Amino acid sequence: MKKIIYITFLFFSILSFGQIGDPTPHLDNEYPPPPPGYQWDFSKKPYKKITKFEGNKMVDEFDSIGRPISRSVFWNHVTESTLTKYKGDQIVEFTRKQIYNLDETGKKINDDVIITTTLNLDDKGKIIDGKTVSLSKDGSFKTTGYQYYDNKNRLVTTKDYTGAYVDNFYYSGKNLIRKEELHQINANTKTIVERIYKYNKDNQIVFSESIRSIFKDNILTEKKSSGTVEQEYKNKLVVKKVLKGNSETIERNYTYDNNKNLITFIEIEKNSEGMVTSQTKRTKKYENNILVYSDLQDGLSTQKDGFSFTYYFHSDNDSLAKAETSDDRGNLKTEYFYNEYNHLIKILTSFSNKSSQSKILYEIEYF
Repeated sequence: MKKIIYITFLFFSILSFGQIGDPTPHLDNEYPPPPPGYQWDFSKKPYKKITKFEGNKMVDEFDSIGRPISRSVFWNHVTESTLTKYKGDQIVEFTRKQIYNLDETGKKINDDVIITTTLNLDDKGKIIDGKTVSLSKDGSFKTTGYQYYDNKNRLVTTKDYTGAYVDNFYYSGKNLIRKEELHQINANTKTIVERIYKYNKDNQIVFSESIRSIFKDNILTEKKSSGTVEQEYKNKLVVKKVLKGNSETIERNYTYDNNKNLITFIEIEKNSEGMVTSQTKRTKKYENNILVYSDLQDGLSTQKDGFSFTYYFHSDNDSLAKAETSDDRGNLKTEYFYNEYNHLIKILTSFSNKSSQSKILYEIEYF
């Protein structure tokens, strides 16, 4: 499973430009409760397909041992999808598609885009190299890039088919990414983004920085830091994170109970002049490691704070039965309904004028 995670990381490095922007776990994104797809428990029952209806319709499909094999998102004018293929426990092929709808005249709104990255493995499972191809509208394949790996299956270089667009990745002796060089070329201007990482003794990232250098006619004209991330840990848990950009600074502080459950999260955003532009506080309470209470305070010190309180109700077997949320004025109540596997399946919202609306969030199909 570690190989799956690592190879997935490589594919997203290739296809999404860049790697670790905010490298710690998203402990702050827990309100409202996470929907299916964030944490899977295939020991109870394997998922085959999950359809999400909130926002744009999204369909996730899995194989019989819980690995994601496809995701499709249906927008108004285009369907975006990804397909994943495995060999053993390694991802060996990753495809991204953009299939456009037809306009009123029956013509495609835009040309479809299909890009596939494939890894070439030897008989022992070692990665020899990789290749990225695109499918054009006339049905022909065109090679758009190459990937090269070292003897530890680590991505070290990517380049386009011309050899002009080259990205390099460097690692420490502990197999940790320590620097990336991401090259962007546009006519006579070349931009290199270096991302540098530093770790503590537990191999946790304590500092990362992005440095952008701009060259014109191969002469360096600008070099500056475009952002840093600093992190502090206690008992191997992140307790403070500071993200500094050119226009704002975000500081996050975390505290935990004795069972390592996150109980408070505070986030403060400041602009370049040091003025507070946003602040958020989340507080949680657990009983026997089960979340039983959550509240959210969001606002500025110069304004009236907004409050939202969430109460979680559990059945006898500790699975979530429902959750109720109300704001500080008491004119809104939201009930969350879960299935037997603790996955949110429906939301019922009631307003002070007694009107209400109910919607199914997910349809879950099991093997």
